[in-house]
Amino acid sequence: MGRQAQVLPGRAEDIALPTGSVDAVVGTLLLCSVDDVTASLAEIRRVLRPGGRYVFLEHVAAPRGSWTALVQTVHARLTGSFGSGCRVNRDTGVAIDQAGFEAVDVQTYAEPGPLGSAIPHIVGVAR
Repeated sequence: MGRQAQVLPGRAEDIALPTGSVDAVVGTLLLCSVDDVTASLAEIRRVLRPGGRYVFLEHVAAPRGSWTALVQTVHARLTGSFGSGCRVNRDTGVAIDQAGFEAVDVQTYAEPGPLGSAIPHIVGVAR
């Protein structure tokens, strides 16, 4: 019998699953809008079984002082007041690296953004 995927409503900081109970957590453009990135990543680690995977796609902060960083700062201030609360200028790549996963494999790329910016993204797997 095959395993089933399950989508649960809730918050990343408080996943309603037992410790070590899932094979994978998939997060796409998630960590920009959570209240607490560190708590969210700790909760993801908690629910993963040993050897489980956190598969992610995130936009990340551009290098400080760059045009894109300025655009991201303005965007974050605007969306913090309405909408999803996206904080496109969070350094989520560093947060994932520091979350205590055994290994983190990451690739980077950029997507065209507003006003000629190039928004950096990461995609990867943490185990």
